[in-house]
Amino acid sequence: MASVVWDHGEEKRMLSIEEYEQLKRAAHVRRPQHSPTKRDGRVCIDFDGVIHRYRYGWQGGELYDEPCNEALESLNKLVAAGFEVVIFTTRGGTPEGIQAVAEWIHYWQIKLGLPLHLYEITNVKPPAIAYVDDRAIRFTNWTDVLRYFA
Repeated sequence: MASVVWDHGEEKRMLSIEEYEQLKRAAHVRRPQHSPTKRDGRVCIDFDGVIHRYRYGWQGGELYDEPCNEALESLNKLVAAGFEVVIFTTRGGTPEGIQAVAEWIHYWQIKLGLPLHLYEITNVKPPAIAYVDDRAIRFTNWTDVLRYFA
């Protein structure tokens, strides 16, 4: 019987493929509850341009590219350090978009031989200690923000 190792923070166990598929489906239907961890912090990570390399920009919704260097490995390190990782993307606005992102992450986790993590995927900005985004401007004051667009 085929199986996968499900590694979700401190919880590791062997699952049959059927059990894993059930867990995967359930993760897309419900929002995981935040629970205190070693660092007790949620980190929101943008998908396109931060996890998915996205070299050619928007291509009709297709997930065509490989992961950014060390992206998935770094997500694993954040989870291992006790952070709750949330994938934040405009693709998360539909069930199909959430499913596509989840399947892309799952595919690359397997291809790279990484532990399988189920991440919350959303297009709603949840409270977090940090947001990692390739298109963000760090706010310090409005003068600097306006200077950026001048």
